[in-house]
Amino acid sequence: MCGTKNKNIIRKDEEEMTITRENMIDLLSEKSGYYKKDVRELLHCMDEVVFDELCKVQPDEEISIQIVQGAKFSTRVIPQRDRVDPRDGKPIICRPTVKVACKFSQDMKLKLQENYDEKHN
Repeated sequence: MCGTKNKNIIRKDEEEMTITRENMIDLLSEKSGYYKKDVRELLHCMDEVVFDELCKVQPDEEISIQIVQGAKFSTRVIPQRDRVDPRDGKPIICRPTVKVACKFSQDMKLKLQENYDEKHN
């Protein structure tokens, strides 16, 4: 079993650690009082907006988008560069590459650690 049909399958040992998109829709709907269909549509639009904005990255700049407090998604372009092929030592040229990252603020990391410590000590 391979292909895109199985990309959202969660292994049994990961089941309790993963919040699926539908779980998130349920939680947001419950917390906000909005209908699930409205939350689902909002998240779908957010996907498109975030992707479109991250795609606007240009060489020599970085684009960051803060979706939740303390976490940012970012893209930047690694310029074309000369490298050496390790298999045969021949020079190769690496084309410009878009790198993506998710960065968490120090404050978010500390809050998560404090919360964990309170629950497990």
